[in-house]
Amino acid sequence: MSKTPRNPRDDSGPEPALLECDEFAGFVHQFLRDHIALADQKAAFVFAAAAAILAYIYENGATAHLRQPSNLWSLRDWAGAIALVLLTVASLLAVATVAPRGGVRLRSGVIYWQEICSHKSPTFYANTVASLSSRGIQETILQHCFVIAGICDRKYKVLGLSLALGTLGFISASLFVFLVEP
Repeated sequence: MSKTPRNPRDDSGPEPALLECDEFAGFVHQFLRDHIALADQKAAFVFAAAAAILAYIYENGATAHLRQPSNLWSLRDWAGAIALVLLTVASLLAVATVAPRGGVRLRSGVIYWQEICSHKSPTFYANTVASLSSRGIQETILQHCFVIAGICDRKYKVLGLSLALGTLGFISASLFVFLVEP
């Protein structure tokens, strides 16, 4: 039984390679979404921990010496001041991690909400989506994966800096708490 070549214009059913690509695109898209959500959760933890430590060291006098000349500060005063700065910056970076950010903008795409809103009307958007072939839909999803991979990359770079500064701030706060005033 000889197999007749498939007509590329025949849309009677998906080709096996398209199904595999479809599964791949869905997997990658979900993987990236999960990692973006994880970055946001980690950033929320960093923010909460930094805020709690800031509140604790503030209540325990970390700012009491700030009006004095720095040459009069003790090691404990320096540790408190450094902790305040590092934890504040770590908190701000954690907020920046969660803050929404766009990626590469297409004029009128079919996935990203701002691109969907750029269509002239709901009907125009629906017609645009309906006109896409299976391959066109897969290409659109994979292009979107590229965009959200960039978002994920930027989030993790900011989160890494936030974690590093938060860790240093925690160490400085620990010194502040455990050092005894002379």
